[in-house]
Amino acid sequence: MQAGYLSDLSLIYYPKRSTVKMNAAMNLITCSHRPKEFDFLELPPEIRNAIYEYAVAGTRLVYDPTRLDRRALGPIGLIVVSRQVRKEAYPMLLATASLVFKVEDFNFPNIASALQMLSTAERKAIHSNEDITVRLLLQHRCRPTHVDKLELWLQRRTLGLTFPSVHYAVAWEDYPYSDIGIAKLQRRRQVASHLEMLSRLYYNLDEALRDELEPVIAAFEEASDALTAGVSPAQDEDEEVDK
Repeated sequence: MQAGYLSDLSLIYYPKRSTVKMNAAMNLITCSHRPKEFDFLELPPEIRNAIYEYAVAGTRLVYDPTRLDRRALGPIGLIVVSRQVRKEAYPMLLATASLVFKVEDFNFPNIASALQMLSTAERKAIHSNEDITVRLLLQHRCRPTHVDKLELWLQRRTLGLTFPSVHYAVAWEDYPYSDIGIAKLQRRRQVASHLEMLSRLYYNLDEALRDELEPVIAAFEEASDALTAGVSPAQDEDEEVDK
């Protein structure tokens, strides 16, 4: 495994452009329809950048540390063509893609580990991305150890060690029971236990950390309202995307 790739950490690619256009871009990058003596890196930098921009446009990346299998990575494959191509293309990908980080039971250290593997240029690129979602996956009732991990994440955010802009959403991987009614009841209990723990945490934090915690609480309140209204927050959307 090479360091420096989110794609080495169970990164899933979801294309939004047509397959024909994506294949055309990749054909140009791999030069499959060019004479063997053609060297992509001999193109002027502005042309290479235009090709990278075309290839990665509309890309959605999902970092899922719990996933062992991998799907076709499509244009992400261009970052392993060579070190030079990765150096040029990967920051553009991180800066423009729609990024989703899955976090199970507030296990934020996984995100921190992924960010530490990035180069300075790559971290700068991801910090400029304004389309980042942290999908909070609930598997268990909220425990003090989970809250400790969340507080550490909030501290890192106040120090500028994560993302300047992030959106939180609550989700579940699948129904834990065959009876959907029982599953929804279990989810309401999970959300309620998390809100109770988050409320206690809120009043033990200073103002800066409270500001970082408020969007997390808002995500759980939104999930609670949806469950109360009888509309369960959707099963993890990333399992259904195929565009």
